[in-house]
Amino acid sequence: MKKFLFQKVAMLIIAVSLSVPFASNAQDKVELSASADLVSKYVWRGANQGQGAAFQPMLGLSYKGLSLSAWGSTGISNYDAYEVDFTLGYSIGPITLALTDYYWDGHSTGYGYWKDAHHLEASAGLSIGEKFSLSLATMIGGYDPSLKKDAKDGDRNFSSYVNAGYNFTIGDATLNASIGVTPWGSSLWGKYLNDGKSNGFEIADISFKGSKSLKITESFSLPIFSQLIFSPATDSAHLVFGISF
Repeated sequence: MKKFLFQKVAMLIIAVSLSVPFASNAQDKVELSASADLVSKYVWRGANQGQGAAFQPMLGLSYKGLSLSAWGSTGISNYDAYEVDFTLGYSIGPITLALTDYYWDGHSTGYGYWKDAHHLEASAGLSIGEKFSLSLATMIGGYDPSLKKDAKDGDRNFSSYVNAGYNFTIGDATLNASIGVTPWGSSLWGKYLNDGKSNGFEIADISFKGSKSLKITESFSLPIFSQLIFSPATDSAHLVFGISF
């Protein structure tokens, strides 16, 4: 079932992408990017990732469609809410392929302790113009224990997440509406975090994110956003405010 659904979504991404004209998005020289967000709360796939506000910097290099980036999150009021992720990606036209190493354990577990401290995820994304996006992500390494009742030690769950989003333009602002589902449950996000039992299909999150530029002076504007997130899987709701630098 897991393999079949993964193949169906992957085939859908490929089929739709073939109907979209490819535009070259590869630059001819190495580019360095650096940015940061300040958020009132860090929520990932409908799951709260530590109480309180967080500072989230990013550093990246890109060249001819290939990219390598580091992203982190540090809780401002919660010392233990600390994360560092590395992503290797490749984009060609509307398709983006990526491999991400999540290091969530922060200060509680050493970075070199791969077995439980890291989570390796492969993903594929498709963008159609500036409006529609579709992505599929699956955990393929690191800590991701099987949720089956008869699972043996070392069995993997291959936790997967499918997300579809659509952008609307409202005046000088952009509203992104998206829905993310977990086909067969996960111990890393979703209902399992509440009851420790669920291993079926879940709606992980339904999100509405409004973004605009706040004009500070005639020559300087500050990007801001507010995001309303509902998580049917965990029966929770979040309202997040963020500033981008």
